[in-house]
Amino acid sequence: MHETRYAEAKGSGIRTIRDAMAQANLTPPTFESDREKDCFVVTFLFHHFLNEDDVRWLGQFAEMELSEDEQKALVFVKETGAINNAAYRDINRVETLVASSCLRRLRDLGLLEQKGKSVRTYYVPTVRMMEIGAGTPALTSLAQGLTPARREKTQELDELPSAIAENIVRLGKRATPPKIRAAICDLCAWKPLKAEQIARYLGRKQINVTRTYLAPMVRDGKLEYTFPDNPAHPQQAYRTRPKGKKCSGPASCG
Repeated sequence: MHETRYAEAKGSGIRTIRDAMAQANLTPPTFESDREKDCFVVTFLFHHFLNEDDVRWLGQFAEMELSEDEQKALVFVKETGAINNAAYRDINRVETLVASSCLRRLRDLGLLEQKGKSVRTYYVPTVRMMEIGAGTPALTSLAQGLTPARREKTQELDELPSAIAENIVRLGKRATPPKIRAAICDLCAWKPLKAEQIARYLGRKQINVTRTYLAPMVRDGKLEYTFPDNPAHPQQAYRTRPKGKKCSGPASCG
């Protein structure tokens, strides 16, 4: 925006946002930028950080003696489904090495699962984190404390077979393409689904799901149309192709 002369200086707006939300004791925002996709995303969670519900939930982890920064990270993961080094730094105002060390500790405690490599490393909640101290199924536990939109998303998954639903919950926002393809294969093996249904279950935009995954998977023989002679049919849906390899995981659908 600075280069197009819509802003007076680079970065000043982000600093202002962070400072204002910190003063209001609100959850710090996170910023993601993807030059390849020409995409910039800011995530705001409009609730007070470590409110009474958060403190009550964190009480389940008391025996682990988590630091305040680590507790904030767990609340962030509960709300968003994933965290990386940059998000940890935004939340706790710490250096990169400190953030890496704390995230690895949460991983070693069995609360977070590490995904990706190098600068693309991120962490998602483990089943242990979702179930610890609650004695409830993973999906129900994950839904506790979620924002209304995310709670509605989790409720939508209740109609799916439990194994498929749990795999989708673990995907988070930064899932690799092979895992997303595997999830699509599982969904369409369950029953034929329209593009908008698949996108809704995955929590992603329909146009991106169609262009990036569905169309190529039909081309590659992983999926097939329910109306093969009319790809533009208004009731068009996708199903996992019955012949060939069984699409039950990244190795078979990757």
